[in-house]
Amino acid sequence: MLDTSEDQDLQSGAKSAYFTVNCFIQWVFTNENSPDRQMFYMGCKACKKKVFDVEDGYRCEKCNKNYDEAVPTYNFTVKVTDNTDSIQL
Repeated sequence: MLDTSEDQDLQSGAKSAYFTVNCFIQWVFTNENSPDRQMFYMGCKACKKKVFDVEDGYRCEKCNKNYDEAVPTYNFTVKVTDNTDSIQL
């Protein structure tokens, strides 16, 4: 087992780590009554922030640029469970 409690680079996100997890998805949060909460949004190709439709494509407020294309970016919550506990991700 990998002890990540003292690895500052891993905790800060400067270094990556990969894990294999055996679990099952207990539920996926979707709110059918609220169109504001969807499983994905159209994001900027450069910074991944939400973009807005304009006449000739998409507008990113953060980059202050217009783009021809946007990237579908997933944003949802799942609850996973294994034989020890559950967690929302």
